Amino acid sequence: MSRIQGVLRVAAVIGGGTAIVAAIIVNRSIDLLGFPDGHVTAYDHATVPPHRLFCVWSAIAGTALLLFGVQRHRPISRAAAVIAVLYLVAAFVTFVVVDDWYLARYLRLDAGAGG
Repeated sequence: MSRIQGVLRVAAVIGGGTAIVAAIIVNRSIDLLGFPDGHVTAYDHATVPPHRLFCVWSAIAGTALLLFGVQRHRPISRAAAVIAVLYLVAAFVTFVVVDDWYLARYLRLDAGAGG
């Protein structure tokens, strides 16, 4: 195994694990939406579909990266690793764009912060 393959394997395992943990954390935060009395705001309703999409993308990309990282008998294809990393970057960029542009500017919803 070359040095590049070793670095790619470590990066794939770390990136895949991070993506799966992020998907679990965001999915758990979706489950905890709302107030204790059961009221869910319009902002909370609007955030659920994009955050679920982020969870799915992160879980798929994380699983692919973990599989690339643990397969010792086959070298990691650089193209496959780049595609998986780009998929993961797209998931995180979508998460940021959805929170900023879609919810705040397109739907004109605030995060509920008052003053």
